[in-house]
Amino acid sequence: MNIWGEAATEDDCRLIGKQLNRKSVDPYGIIRRCSWGFPVAICQKIRPNGILHYGNLANPIWLTCPYLNDTIHGVENDGMIASINDFILNDRQAMESMQDAHAHFYYYRKHLYGNQCNESYSDSLIDNFNVGIGGIADTRFIKCLHLHFAHYMICDKNCVGYMIEQLLNKKINCKDGRCICLKD
Repeated sequence: MNIWGEAATEDDCRLIGKQLNRKSVDPYGIIRRCSWGFPVAICQKIRPNGILHYGNLANPIWLTCPYLNDTIHGVENDGMIASINDFILNDRQAMESMQDAHAHFYYYRKHLYGNQCNESYSDSLIDNFNVGIGGIADTRFIKCLHLHFAHYMICDKNCVGYMIEQLLNKKINCKDGRCICLKD
């Protein structure tokens, strides 16, 4: 698999649209599939329909799995963003790991832009690259556990994603193949 994921089929795009409750989805690639074969995380196109989409540039990786989105939402509702953040702020190794993860995300985003847009980036885009995971300005803090978990699928330095996996007891696949009902 390349770092952008495998190409999405038309069926994948329809299913991802249903997973995300959107009318149309046209991912750049599928980063990971579940044990049932359904998309779990995708890499977004920076220029869907030829127009630069700053949201996709800031957050090019999306978690699409309904099971994981719901489960991680529950973890967030339990106050784990603050707990995980406190742990990282007080653990030097975790802080260094997260700085490496933010650096990976920085270069991933720049490389993705170059790969998709086939051009150098302008000075006006610099601020869009000079942010951490989730577009956060201060990389000592975390914003969204979903995004960190999706990033963890391509970067094992993201210890937030690792902690989420542990909080889920490594149960990252649903038992019932719930996306089966989303298929056409």
